[in-house]
Amino acid sequence: MIDVEEKFYSKAKAGKVIVSVDIGGTRTNIAVFQFFASKKKILLTHDYKSNDIKNFNLFFPAALTLIEHKIGKRINSVSIAVSGPISKNGKFCKPTNLSWNVDTVKLAKSGIKKILLVNDFEALAAGIDSLSSNKLVKIKSGDKRKEAPRVLLGAGTGLGKGIMVYHKKRKSYESLPSEGGHNNFVIEDDFDIKLVKFLQKKLAKRIIEWEDLLSGRGMSNIYHFLSRSNKSKYSNEIKKSNYSPILISKYKNKDQLAKKTMQLFSKYFGRCTRNYALDILPYGGIYLAGGIAIREPSLVNNNLFRQEFLNHPTQRKILKQLSIYLVKDYRISLYGAAELAKRCIK
Repeated sequence: MIDVEEKFYSKAKAGKVIVSVDIGGTRTNIAVFQFFASKKKILLTHDYKSNDIKNFNLFFPAALTLIEHKIGKRINSVSIAVSGPISKNGKFCKPTNLSWNVDTVKLAKSGIKKILLVNDFEALAAGIDSLSSNKLVKIKSGDKRKEAPRVLLGAGTGLGKGIMVYHKKRKSYESLPSEGGHNNFVIEDDFDIKLVKFLQKKLAKRIIEWEDLLSGRGMSNIYHFLSRSNKSKYSNEIKKSNYSPILISKYKNKDQLAKKTMQLFSKYFGRCTRNYALDILPYGGIYLAGGIAIREPSLVNNNLFRQEFLNHPTQRKILKQLSIYLVKDYRISLYGAAELAKRCIK
């Protein structure tokens, strides 16, 4: 049985209707948007556990039939954002942290005529400018420049990165595909060396990636490492849960190991953001998204994150000029996917 959370808002009226899908390693979210001349509204949302879906290419057409019945309108235009690299022909994607794939050729055979398949960070980029100001939290002030490059970082089941550049002809930002979350974790001291050696053995691999630390399982990895030589009131419970990041977050104010885990997560997130910023010089802003930061904004909205971001012997002056924002709306990828479909699907 597939777990589903549904919110129904209204039936469709005259106007362009687009279904957008955001496929992540943990959740697969679907939203139905109706576009009018200068605005859009949500008609319906469905949220699923991604691992409950065994074959997306069979599941989605069936889900779409239910959606059409609910809103009272036939849907032909679909935009799908996936956390993984898109094939060269733009028709296939194997999500990085899931066992199944998205094949638009197979979906088209089921009767879905217009399909746009994009990387989730392309959708994120398109969604940022559609957010109201109350959906963004300023983490750090800076000298924000109009039409300058932006960067995105999102920690969730994995770690995503994206570069946004301004398209002057289209007068909008576009995202360049990236798998930067798989870059090597940056070691800076003896503690980091010990942590990396532990993870190399635990994960049976030589290269430790940023997302081995800055993700749900990354939080688990950090706690596991700390608990080898220290015990706490809740460490046995957390160990029995296979180092659940949900429990670690729950006990962050009660358990010293959980508190230390969250502090290290913040520090490493600040370091990762700093290094990425120096690659791009995003004077248009740095945007932090992803389920972890949205659920636990204190992980990035704190002095430890900001101090680590600025912690550079020669480039601190440049880093001080950069603005950082936290995206509060978890559905930003759905908004962005719908905006991309509106532009690209005729």
